[in-house]
Amino acid sequence: MEFGTPSNDILIEILSRVPDKPLARFKCVSKGWNNMICDPVFQKLQRQNSKAVISGFFFQLQDQYELSCQAKYVSIKDVQVFVQHTILNFLPENVYVIASNNGLLCCRNCWSSFHNPRKYQKVVYVCNPAIKKYVKVEGPKGLWTNSVDVIRGLGFFSDPFSYSMDDSSNFTLVWISEKVKFKSYSFHIYSSEIGEWRMSDEVCDCQSLIYNDSRSIFASGVLYWLTNHDEIVGFDVEKEKSMCIGLPVSTGQRFRDSCQKCIGESEGHLQCVFICDGDIKIWSLNCELKWVNKFSMSLASMGKEHPIFLYIDAKRKAYRKDLQSWIVPSAFNDEILLQKFICSFSNENGILSDVSMKFYMYNLFNRTLKEICTLDELGLFSDIGYHDKWGLIHGRLRSISHSMRA
Repeated sequence: MEFGTPSNDILIEILSRVPDKPLARFKCVSKGWNNMICDPVFQKLQRQNSKAVISGFFFQLQDQYELSCQAKYVSIKDVQVFVQHTILNFLPENVYVIASNNGLLCCRNCWSSFHNPRKYQKVVYVCNPAIKKYVKVEGPKGLWTNSVDVIRGLGFFSDPFSYSMDDSSNFTLVWISEKVKFKSYSFHIYSSEIGEWRMSDEVCDCQSLIYNDSRSIFASGVLYWLTNHDEIVGFDVEKEKSMCIGLPVSTGQRFRDSCQKCIGESEGHLQCVFICDGDIKIWSLNCELKWVNKFSMSLASMGKEHPIFLYIDAKRKAYRKDLQSWIVPSAFNDEILLQKFICSFSNENGILSDVSMKFYMYNLFNRTLKEICTLDELGLFSDIGYHDKWGLIHGRLRSISHSMRA
């Protein structure tokens, strides 16, 4: 990309203020435009001009029967830890937080798997917690009244200036259903401009299983969901085309339990974070759909640089307890990595009696590390029943980054 010429400077200034979704369309204008939009210098400028800045994290336990699913919010801008326990109380019912985009949250209502979940009306709430406004969207009618379709992922994205939640707010929902008999996925699309659901003609044939309520990531016009194997399912909302993308590193059956991963977004690209064999590795998916290793660091080195990161001590305790997933990448967005760190735990007769857990935020831009909060400060351990306490350790504690915009 050439800087300094009047025509290019004007074009760069205009396009750098265009949101990700419409910007992705301009790649087709010409080879020159495509090269410019894919240029890292331009992408950094565009991200600075059009994107909200992370202000905190939502934490929520996905309990077994969906009887208690209160979300907690922790701001990263506060000097002292301040947990907001009732931040979503303006909504008419309990919800699960699914995704965050441009200051808006996408949530779904809770339905109990203890009873027949098909009897519950599926409802999506798109809201702005900063101004306590929301829009209620009922799920596609008739989708869960048969025994063929199974609910999987819910995807969401919004325009950058939709956070006011007024009549001009524009957002899109994509709900995935799995046809178990045929091992394929269908996509149900809702546009706030039209105000109704429709089913896409696209069918994704993928043998991997998308986790129930798998966190969706939106990057440059495409929604992504992580699966239970070495694949990521993607759906280009504009083109209505699906894809199955292999992970940059094969976890394999041997390492599947000990190799922890999450997906995220940064600079308009899908990111994949691995914590495996004592190392953190972050891969970025470029415009040619190829993985590029952008960051590598050993956890021991991170512990030496930041004494508050008690890696060696926690590692010894985890090995004594035979705990493989003691450190987990929980969320990654805009070069900020949130890590769940299990310092210790104890159980009596199979019942988890105590857990010491910390959450650390690592900033790749300036290589700084900060302790966000502890499990005790979140108050989750005391809020849940004994049958759900193990979920704190075994992957049912969700973390989603968010940008508060009023």
